[in-house]
Amino acid sequence: MLQLMSTIVCDCPRDEKCKTCFAQAIMWFGGMARERGVRWAESVARRQPRHLAQPSPHNEGRPAELARAKVADLSEDPRIVERLAANVAEAAERRWRQLQGVLHP
Repeated sequence: MLQLMSTIVCDCPRDEKCKTCFAQAIMWFGGMARERGVRWAESVARRQPRHLAQPSPHNEGRPAELARAKVADLSEDPRIVERLAANVAEAAERRWRQLQGVLHP
């Protein structure tokens, strides 16, 4: 289904979408990426609650790689994966701050 959605706009290469298809993919999959970020933050907080006393671990180094892995199934275009990974990290960071506010007001 995901591959079908990404080929409806035109016949540009899967690994190098045109400007229109790029924008369409971000629109289609952006919400999914953000939801994955929220679930990721909640999962880390649930498994390692002591980390909630620290800043969000979702932005750099290994966590940035994990963010990319969480959306790698959504596109073969690395530019789209990067943009969606940024959505994952932003949503995870936002949710992390919310969880910190609940546990450490």
